[in-house]
Amino acid sequence: MEASKASISLLLVPVIGVVSGVLFLDEKLGMITVGGIMLVLLGIWLVNGKSRTKHPELPLQTGSEQQSEIMK
Repeated sequence: MEASKASISLLLVPVIGVVSGVLFLDEKLGMITVGGIMLVLLGIWLVNGKSRTKHPELPLQTGSEQQSEIMK
């Protein structure tokens, strides 16, 4: 897993904390909290999900190739 995608999954930490509080500490779960959890999960899914469109890979250019294109 790429580091950038792994860091996005750290957003699950508060969700796990809320769920743990509900399960083990008899915390109340309100509608706003459920909505927040759903938004966090949606955001993680959107970031980690696969792209529907394929973007063509751009060829890598060396510094001299970039400079020659700028000079044109």
